[in-house]
Amino acid sequence: MTSTQATQDKPPQTKHLLKLGVAGAWLALWHIAAIVVDNSILLCGPLDVCVAVFDIVTQIGALLTLGKTTLTILLSFFAAFTGGILSGMLTQKLPFYKLMIEPLVSVCKTVPVACMVVFLLIITNAHAVVSICIFMVVFPAIHFAAEQGLQNTNNTKSDFFRVFGIHGIKKFLALTWPSMMPFLYVACSTSLGMSWKSGIAAELIGIPLGTVGEQIYQAKITLATDSLLAWTVLIVVCAYVCEKLFLALLRASEKAALEIAVRIPNAPHGETPQKSNAQNNTVLRFENVCIGYKASEGGTSEVLRDVNFTLARGEKLLLSQKSGFGKTSLLHSALGLLPPLSGRIVWQEKNTLPAAAALFQQEVLFEELSALQNVMFPSGSAAHSNLARTYLSYVLPEEFHHQAVSKLSGGQRRRVELARTLAFPAELVVLDEPLQGIDDETALKCIELIEEATKDRCVVLASHRRVLIESQHLQFQTDIHSARAELARKST
Repeated sequence: MTSTQATQDKPPQTKHLLKLGVAGAWLALWHIAAIVVDNSILLCGPLDVCVAVFDIVTQIGALLTLGKTTLTILLSFFAAFTGGILSGMLTQKLPFYKLMIEPLVSVCKTVPVACMVVFLLIITNAHAVVSICIFMVVFPAIHFAAEQGLQNTNNTKSDFFRVFGIHGIKKFLALTWPSMMPFLYVACSTSLGMSWKSGIAAELIGIPLGTVGEQIYQAKITLATDSLLAWTVLIVVCAYVCEKLFLALLRASEKAALEIAVRIPNAPHGETPQKSNAQNNTVLRFENVCIGYKASEGGTSEVLRDVNFTLARGEKLLLSQKSGFGKTSLLHSALGLLPPLSGRIVWQEKNTLPAAAALFQQEVLFEELSALQNVMFPSGSAAHSNLARTYLSYVLPEEFHHQAVSKLSGGQRRRVELARTLAFPAELVVLDEPLQGIDDETALKCIELIEEATKDRCVVLASHRRVLIESQHLQFQTDIHSARAELARKST
């Protein structure tokens, strides 16, 4: 076992005592060194510094000076934090902006702070230099963190938001912000300290009146080493406290953002499916569709070809072919996630999918939210809250409704996803292996719920489960069976 592993295995209380012991050892060495040097200008002892700190914190003017510098640094950091996030988001939307901003960000990241401060002092006043300097130090780290977070967004979760038609602030709070969070957290843990270092350095060089930098400069020219170290101690303490508070708020913001997003109505879906204004009953139509993927070399890889079927409101298509047939690819095309290589897909006589309710093979849940909050999330409408509770109660005991989904079993989590899909008001319902991980007894209740919730809706369902295929609850129309047979012929 290494020394690092041994330290990590110790209980928290022992770790704290160990840290205090190490700190005490260094203070003792400092005190001994000060006695040996015996020169308060070259090296004053820790007791002298403590006295100087006490003198500073008992003076109103000194506290105002410390507060002014702290406020300047924090405001400048927040400006860079906000600007970096917006800039990182713009790089994903505007390729031209990404091309233009990258050289500027690289310059900000590499230019020495001292050179930056001296140059800025030529063109602006000392107070402005501090804020600009902090912004230029922090901005690149936040910019790249936001950009990386967006590039690493979970693809299945992105598809979820697209299919359910969730956009705007609701999408930002529940998808964009959580995606950026891990990267922002790491960036802020570094850049917060850098903002204090660069800010104090700028004050020390520019010497704006009424700042900590001015006090440090005065301590230097008067050879007041104890005062110099006392201000340094206060800077370190302020920087540490600000960092811990901000990172704690950052951690808490992810769950808070999700809880706010749950309450935001998904604007396009104010009606239930039964009240749709569509002029005819056709919900989904495939016309000579070829489904496949574009290869990186420029060619294509076909999965299914010449797919033709029409589904009206209340009709259901069951795909129960063997693995590798292309069921999930067909479902993704039905949801508008996989554009056809050829042919045409029509949704309610439109060429774009208005919105759908989908249950994906890969799990899409918000771990920090409860089971009920997950079910209510897509609509976010108070009008649908009762329906969400009803459907969830049908497949999951009420005692689990307010538990975080992270504490639920695999089968329970799948039932939460099923209830969420069925509670969402959309004409088209797509279910990919809805009974995955669910035992046969519970599966029967799920099938009953599917039947009840989709009586007047179009359903495309893929499953291998015999309990569903042979179910008497879900009736598949004859013309749908013929479409299924045609799909099987085309694949051979």
